[in-house]
Amino acid sequence: MFALVSCTFPAKPTGFLKEPPKMTKDKSTSYQRSWTNPSAGLSNYRKVYLAPVALHKARLRNMALNSRNLTGRQKTDLKMLSRLLRSEFTAAFSESPNGWRVLDQPSKEAGAIGIELNVVEVAASRPVVELIGKLVPGGGVLNRPSMAIEGRVIEMKSGKVLAKFADREKPPTSPLSISQFQYYKVHRNLMRDWAGQTVKWIERTNPKEKVWDVLPFTLIDF
Repeated sequence: MFALVSCTFPAKPTGFLKEPPKMTKDKSTSYQRSWTNPSAGLSNYRKVYLAPVALHKARLRNMALNSRNLTGRQKTDLKMLSRLLRSEFTAAFSESPNGWRVLDQPSKEAGAIGIELNVVEVAASRPVVELIGKLVPGGGVLNRPSMAIEGRVIEMKSGKVLAKFADREKPPTSPLSISQFQYYKVHRNLMRDWAGQTVKWIERTNPKEKVWDVLPFTLIDF
């Protein structure tokens, strides 16, 4: 039962990333699928530009039985989440102790990479359903928030693609999940995890060094 709960299947590619069959599961990364150019030398870069996050074929799910449908606010949710995703990646690079310079605009200067992200899918949390799940045994299975993204790392000067990745994540299984009583708190946590893991992935000097994913279980999920 625990294995089934913690299992997350990859999202269908959107076409945002070219040649997705090149991407495979690399156990040294936290992504479900990734590809790195063998000559990329990602750890040599210390300037980064975070492009505005794309919404190429983005899907918003879990809106049935969701109170956000009553006000129509779900129409702007994907745009809001795309801005948050860019903000989390910007913060992760800015706060890294390894001295990244985050560029405000695209630059052809040497030593700069660009990261282009795409929101593939967002399954919103449904607080009312989560509450019912606390009152009715097994009802919580109806509330399954998750998020999927795709991304690529390019060398700004040449435009060459250095790496690609794709991942779908859901919150850790928890007997007390506070985050799922908010529409998108789960997704903000996932974005922060992705951003930190991506920085570690790019900075690692040993390509075999493991970048750990978050644990699939926790006592309290904030």
